[in-house]
Amino acid sequence: RDTAKILLKDSWPLLLSSILLMVQARFDQILIKELLSFKELGIYVVSLSLVEFWGFIPMILISSLSPSIISIRELNYDKYLERLQYFYSLMFFLFIIVAVPIFFFADFIIRLLYGDKFLEAGSILSLMAFRLFFTNMGVARGLFILCENLFFYSLVTMAVGSFVNILLNIMLIPYFNLKGAIFSNYISFFITTFLLDFFYMPTRKNVIVMLKGIFFPIIRIGVVINGKY
Repeated sequence: RDTAKILLKDSWPLLLSSILLMVQARFDQILIKELLSFKELGIYVVSLSLVEFWGFIPMILISSLSPSIISIRELNYDKYLERLQYFYSLMFFLFIIVAVPIFFFADFIIRLLYGDKFLEAGSILSLMAFRLFFTNMGVARGLFILCENLFFYSLVTMAVGSFVNILLNIMLIPYFNLKGAIFSNYISFFITTFLLDFFYMPTRKNVIVMLKGIFFPIIRIGVVINGKY
């Protein structure tokens, strides 16, 4: 009973955070239908479904790798941060491997799967490919939130991100159509995943680890190419 109480106390912000994440990720579709048309909504949903299809890979990786990261935290905190960094690197390279082909071959993918009727979705799919960056980094960030028991903070960031997303969608969709919805999502995801974490002291170290995970492998590859490794 005591364990159940602890779990409920710790997990209710996570439940609400998940709901707000869905609002942040789906509210744009409501506005597209109301402010544009069902045609634009169909193009948007087709592109989004092709991108979200790849979301299962980060979930598989976090299920497989999280035990080794969580278990080392109490024994060696520096090693724990190091493993987080490598996890962020893995997520970043997964984004590159999947997003780059989508970006360059979006028209071909749309034509192959849906025919010329949805060819307008090609340019939208190209822009949406970068959504995988925030998806992958967000999944990896969730592991840090779990390890540090920052569920209430996560709820606050999701609330801010959802509010910003709704506001930007209302402002940008009438002027930039579907691209306005995409830009609104990217800005709100950036605020949720990076900006707020940087200004909150308990999560600032995670932003630094995340940036190292993104850029350190690139630096190492450059060193190897130059023959200095």
